[in-house]
Amino acid sequence: MNEIGKILKQARKKKRYSLEKIRKMTKIKESYIIGLENSDIDAFPAEIYYKNFLKSYSKCLGLNPDEILKMYEENKLINQDDLFKHHDNSDEKNISDMSSGGRLRLAITAVSAAAMFVFLFMYGNVLSNGINGNFSCGGQTAAGKQADEVKAVAQLQTSTSAVTATATQTAVAVSSSPSVQQAAAAPKTKKTLLVSAVKNTWVKITADNKKIYEETLYAGKQYKAVAYDNFEVKIGNVDGVELYYNDKRIDISAGASQNKVNTITLK
Repeated sequence: MNEIGKILKQARKKKRYSLEKIRKMTKIKESYIIGLENSDIDAFPAEIYYKNFLKSYSKCLGLNPDEILKMYEENKLINQDDLFKHHDNSDEKNISDMSSGGRLRLAITAVSAAAMFVFLFMYGNVLSNGINGNFSCGGQTAAGKQADEVKAVAQLQTSTSAVTATATQTAVAVSSSPSVQQAAAAPKTKKTLLVSAVKNTWVKITADNKKIYEETLYAGKQYKAVAYDNFEVKIGNVDGVELYYNDKRIDISAGASQNKVNTITLK
């Protein structure tokens, strides 16, 4: 978009026209001329004003207004494509975060299995030694054998506790990693918007706080958009369009001004 403003400014300076002279020649306010040269569309009440002034200013400077408008439309499409690419990259990041959660579950399962294996192995040795009398020495009494068995079981419990503690520490360490904490957050779901025109109506749409559309939507035409957090839709005539949010029709007449202009926020 900035390229258009630079072209206008360079053409004006080449002709040595002041802003005041341009204002008198085109009847365009000086603040709007500055907005045109800065490619600041937000300086205008609506996109239709920007496009009309852009056409008049181009003619005044001896430029081809159709070529300038074509350049504007092409740049606008590129900006919209960048927005959707941003959404697609967010989807890929969510998938990557989910895979981190899978690694966490795998790590916990592996450590738990190792702890269970050690427990069963050592407990088996205790039973085997108890059955074979390996806890006693020579002429050791039954009481001595029993004491040795109790000692062996205590050692087994201590070893098992150590393995369990290690497993717990490992799980906590894995769960504390940034990638796993990101995976714990629920992935955002896409929100959809459909604007269907029954009359020629000016519409401005902001998705996730970024403007993606602003122009006249002609009767019979539709515009679809996607967002993750919110939409803001400004409508020039609430009788001219139908609005659908997540496939559900929205009442856009509530809160409209006397001239039937309304701004709808959807989250």
